[in-house]
Amino acid sequence: MNKHLSMAVVAFGLVLSVLGCGSSARYVTAEHWHDDNSFFIAFTEYNKTSYVVASGGSSTAHVILCRAGADNTASCRPQVAVDRLLNPDEEIADPQPAPAAEPSPEPAAEPEPAAEPTS
Repeated sequence: MNKHLSMAVVAFGLVLSVLGCGSSARYVTAEHWHDDNSFFIAFTEYNKTSYVVASGGSSTAHVILCRAGADNTASCRPQVAVDRLLNPDEEIADPQPAPAAEPSPEPAAEPEPAAEPTS
């Protein structure tokens, strides 16, 4: 094996081991109950690797509104307008629309009786 190629492979392996795999980290910075069944969660998010923060320490701020159901399940949705105000330099995509409720099946219409032939 070529000496330069083996040095390149070793250098590449060292770079990967130092940088590690990328992931997204989130830190909750605030929680606030708005009323009896809805609350806001504010959090920061940044991309990081195993050893080095890839974004240089910059992060984005996000706010979500959650509503607690009768069975204590939470239904949350992002507050895109607030996110855009908090992060004016970021491109924040619109959230996916909520799935439409399935229409209730309507009973099949009964066929109209055939007209009697006239002579």
